[in-house]
Amino acid sequence: IVIGAGIAGAATARELAEHGVRVTVLEAKHIANAGSGNRQGLLYAKISPHPTEQTELLLAGYGYTRRLLADLLPEQHAWGGDGVLHVNFNEAERKRNQALGLQHHHAHLYRAVSQQESAEIAGLDVGSDGLYWPQGVWLNPPALVRTLLEHPLINVHEHAPLLSAEFNGTAWTAHTAQGSFTAENLIYCMGAHSPNAPERNISALPFRQIRGQTGVAKASALSAKLRCAVSGESYISPSWQGQHCYGATFVLNSSDEAWHQHEESANRAALHDLQPALADSLFSDGLNPLAEAHGHAALRCDSLDHLPMVGAVGDIAAIQEVYAKLALDKHYRLTAPCPYLPNVWLNTAHGTRGLATAPICAASLVAEILNLPQPLSPRLKAALHPNRAVIRAIVRHQPLL
Repeated sequence: IVIGAGIAGAATARELAEHGVRVTVLEAKHIANAGSGNRQGLLYAKISPHPTEQTELLLAGYGYTRRLLADLLPEQHAWGGDGVLHVNFNEAERKRNQALGLQHHHAHLYRAVSQQESAEIAGLDVGSDGLYWPQGVWLNPPALVRTLLEHPLINVHEHAPLLSAEFNGTAWTAHTAQGSFTAENLIYCMGAHSPNAPERNISALPFRQIRGQTGVAKASALSAKLRCAVSGESYISPSWQGQHCYGATFVLNSSDEAWHQHEESANRAALHDLQPALADSLFSDGLNPLAEAHGHAALRCDSLDHLPMVGAVGDIAAIQEVYAKLALDKHYRLTAPCPYLPNVWLNTAHGTRGLATAPICAASLVAEILNLPQPLSPRLKAALHPNRAVIRAIVRHQPLL
């Protein structure tokens, strides 16, 4: 049983189904309704020039999702574009992108470009140099999510929020308003609603909710020339079906999922900072009036260290007891086996990078469940494990439950 039908849940269900496992997906609302419901998202990797865990994950996930798109949606009706151009919108960004541009081991993935080359790539002057990802794309996340779920071994139940779950010694029974469902494994992929999970060993983990809103506008004669997605402090995608998607706002620790006109104004101002002529062509002379504006607003789930939480779910109270000596000495050598919940797993907290990270994390989680070769390094597996938050809390004398 997979809880949640966003990008993480859909990718997890598909990985299981591809290995012959029958999957029930329980979705509280409808498929791709929350963070995965944006009209046009960007697939590229905003990375550090240093070999951090996040850089390793983003590069691995970027390639994984890019191949997934080519395999599942080869006709490109819901994704495409001529790469992603990330402009140097301030001095810190210029230094970061220049450092990346000097690294030759990833030259096939990205390269530094001048302002003139940026204009040639984008189809109009973006007013800056930057870093160009030639295989980067815009994509419609709901189309990818629906395609992932189209498999004979996957059965999706919408409007079926999980109310409770119980383990009888051999299997889990999940209770919803639409009935009860039984399976050997229970996998939580609830995104921003992870803090509300009925399983307290998940809801107690230190998640952060981030509100984001994007806008949609009819293309103008100038904006229709845009050939690739352009990102900086904000982003805009090339025209698809005669419309652009742009944004996005970033509001920490918000539980508000409504669409707001003042955030639309903020997105328009940010787009004007990114490319003034392009913004003026979309919003001047009565085009796309603010009163008729629309788009998508949703919550995203993040962790305190900005890495996803992927792996087996531990029994927090038991872990705090078994590893209590860590509170006295954080270097204490652990020998006792970790007390885990039976067959309960987590794939969440992908923040604003879920298109790049969720599918490969799904592959890693399924490999762990089915004892298959791992697509992620041991270093990365350890960095993503949910227990890191529990251990950190013990060391810092911070109770979770």
